[in-house]
Amino acid sequence: MTKQARRCVRLSCVRTPPGEVAMMTDTLVDKWVVVELCGQRYALPVAAVRELLSARGVKLVQLPQAAEDVVGVLKLRDETVPILDLRNRLGMQSLESEIREFLQLLADRRKDHEDWLTELEACVRESRKFRLATDPHKCKFGKWYDALRANARELQRWTNGDLSMRRIIDDFDGPHQRIHAITQKVEEFLEQGDVDAAQAIIERTRQGDLASMNALFEEAARLLPELRQPSIVIVEYADRRWGLMVDALIDVESISMDDVSDPEMLAGGPTEGFARQHGSDALVSLLSIERVLGEGG
Repeated sequence: MTKQARRCVRLSCVRTPPGEVAMMTDTLVDKWVVVELCGQRYALPVAAVRELLSARGVKLVQLPQAAEDVVGVLKLRDETVPILDLRNRLGMQSLESEIREFLQLLADRRKDHEDWLTELEACVRESRKFRLATDPHKCKFGKWYDALRANARELQRWTNGDLSMRRIIDDFDGPHQRIHAITQKVEEFLEQGDVDAAQAIIERTRQGDLASMNALFEEAARLLPELRQPSIVIVEYADRRWGLMVDALIDVESISMDDVSDPEMLAGGPTEGFARQHGSDALVSLLSIERVLGEGG
């Protein structure tokens, strides 16, 4: 392989500015473009890949009565290229649906602590026992938050490797811990008969730590759709070009078919086999362009 071809492959996986195109060669043997879908790694044969695009800023023309997995068409120089949602094509949840789900989860977890503090305030006012979780690890947000931070793959889905989103997630910890800590202080004030002091600390928490958490929720909700901008892999099949929309471009790797496991068990499906990604234990599913596009393509 020439130096020019090697450089072409290496640069192809760099995220390109809006509308820019990274060109690829179709003469590389055992080369695969590794992409991400729903937190899983998949690979497309470089021999079928013609270009890689960032979907950011790319305008797709919607087609009336198009198939569910056709998100639109792209005018690429002198050619009109249909763009398929590879998630949908493989029977997965769409990226748009997943983003809506993530945003709803953020909204729900935000409301959890607004309701939590409101209930604490009502218990003080009505002289009732507070029965919601006082342990920050046992409330709904705490359980979700602890599980997210302990799961590297799920954390990657939320942050997409972005340090700003990771900072936002980390910054939830302090105010969340402090919000739960006021229950002990409130209880002490009530034992002393000082209802005004108990109500005052609740209000300070609402204006302080709860407001800080809400600002983090808003920042996360703003940033999340920006981070989940997909990429488009332009492939050629049956003398026609197609665009496959993926969550992210990961790498270009050499994978020999001799290293692929279980190819004989996957006849009829879109996957040719599985292989370990170089330098990690991540399992990569090798996709057959013919099987992905052959039916209905």
